[in-house]
Amino acid sequence: MSDCCNNVVIPVNPCEGTPCRQFYSTDCVLHNGTLACESLGTNPTQTNVNNYFCGTILNLGAQIAALPVLSSGTYIPVITGGINISNISVSDCQYMRVGNTVTVSGIIALATTILGVAAFTMSLPITNLVFTDFYQAAGTATTINAIVGSGYGAFSSNTGSHLVNGVVTVPDTGPYNFSFTLTYQIL
Repeated sequence: MSDCCNNVVIPVNPCEGTPCRQFYSTDCVLHNGTLACESLGTNPTQTNVNNYFCGTILNLGAQIAALPVLSSGTYIPVITGGINISNISVSDCQYMRVGNTVTVSGIIALATTILGVAAFTMSLPITNLVFTDFYQAAGTATTINAIVGSGYGAFSSNTGSHLVNGVVTVPDTGPYNFSFTLTYQIL
């Protein structure tokens, strides 16, 4: 039984022998992973008097602390053209972080100076890392205009930085829109 809500009178036990406490949901809150209750005073005036908790109120702090970090959002990456690129742009990309794994997806529009391979670097949404090997980030890209799949590409980590390298192959100078997805670990 928790020390929470000590001023609440425990009525006749409807829980058949299990520790039971009447509580008022408007007063019980989660503070830093621990169930706690705001001061009720000596005469609670709440009308929802049929709420009962049977059993033990657990300290959820350790369980909540063990949950993975969850976040998501949008960002506009900084793309630096490298090889064989006449024009490159990117719209809002979306990302999702679960624990130490981040997945990014979006659309990159590019045109090349000649047909063949083009390369660039791209920033990431969560950058508190430095890649130490090329395989710590990976992803793929494919064209979504003209003949789908006529252009394709791959992403890998840019060793010594918090950027990724993108390499795409196109059948002519374009322009092409590439849909991409990549994943990396925050080490």
